[in-house]
Amino acid sequence: MKAIMVTSFALFVTSCSYMQQDYFKSKGRHSYFSGQPLFMANLPQGDDSYSQGVRDGCNTAVGQIGSGYLRSFGMAYDPNRGLEDQDYYMGYRIGNNYCTYYLDPDPL
Repeated sequence: MKAIMVTSFALFVTSCSYMQQDYFKSKGRHSYFSGQPLFMANLPQGDDSYSQGVRDGCNTAVGQIGSGYLRSFGMAYDPNRGLEDQDYYMGYRIGNNYCTYYLDPDPL
């Protein structure tokens, strides 16, 4: 019985680490194995500055006010890129606001 429980726990831990690695390798794009708030959709998936800013802003908001596995997202803002690229900065602000109010309609 102990062997089954230890094996189950080991499989669970390795699957969680796999999901997190998959998320970070995908440059912020959600995939089948990455955590994502329920029913969140319509985030841009392009490689342009605006799309990357929206994803980074959303991931930052989810990491700040999400729960469970979603808290592991952390801060995704690139300050140097935000100062140099207005599209990235605008996308970050929009993504952060969208996901903040998506997760918590009254965050204050």
